[in-house]
Amino acid sequence: MNKPTLNILGRKHNIVSVEVEMEPGETEYFYDGDYHEFLPEDVKVDFSQAIENPSNAQKFIERLKQSIKESRDYLIELKLQIADTYLQDIELPFPQIEFKPIVEKIKGQALFIEGLEHALDIATGKVNIEIEVPSTDA
Repeated sequence: MNKPTLNILGRKHNIVSVEVEMEPGETEYFYDGDYHEFLPEDVKVDFSQAIENPSNAQKFIERLKQSIKESRDYLIELKLQIADTYLQDIELPFPQIEFKPIVEKIKGQALFIEGLEHALDIATGKVNIEIEVPSTDA
């Protein structure tokens, strides 16, 4: 499992201990359980699970929101393209032949947007998902 690192001047260093302010003026030290395996259990922590950086999560959420907005804009463009195609080809003998590729793009784009929205729900904690890994036993 990847361990959290501290980036100092472009070099990444493993975090093996942390000083935490429990209350104003009161600090405690915690240690990476893998690195300091012989310390008492009450001061050992799995840093890969315990350390959070909310700004990184927020950046990811903002990118998801921007992707959803851009994808919706593209979906609107595709729908307008159908209207334009219909208006241009209404006099032709087979006007609907141009629609099939655009309709397929619309269907795919709608599914893509649903996937992005689901990812956003997971990232913001609205949906809790547990991933089941299939057994390799035969």
